[in-house]
Amino acid sequence: MSRQVVVTLLAVLATGCAAAVRTAQAPAETAGDCSQLPAEIAQSDEARRAALEKQQGAWKAVIPVAVAARYAMAKSELTAADERRATLQQQLEQCRR
Repeated sequence: MSRQVVVTLLAVLATGCAAAVRTAQAPAETAGDCSQLPAEIAQSDEARRAALEKQQGAWKAVIPVAVAARYAMAKSELTAADERRATLQQQLEQCRR
């Protein structure tokens, strides 16, 4: 394999794996934050939608390794968004009681 091909493959792989991983924000803990929960739930839903879109679009990557890396990253983001939404929904239900 020529050096130019190797460099190109490494660049494509790095591009596929370079997306920043966002961590879930800490849930609102005080009763005063209850009014912000619906907006946070909406943000969580948007993060989930974006992660699902990435997961479903992973096949578009050129290199199979990049596909696997992008799929795994999107799956991780999807799980984090689902967990965040469940936590926020549970807090919202507690606020309504």
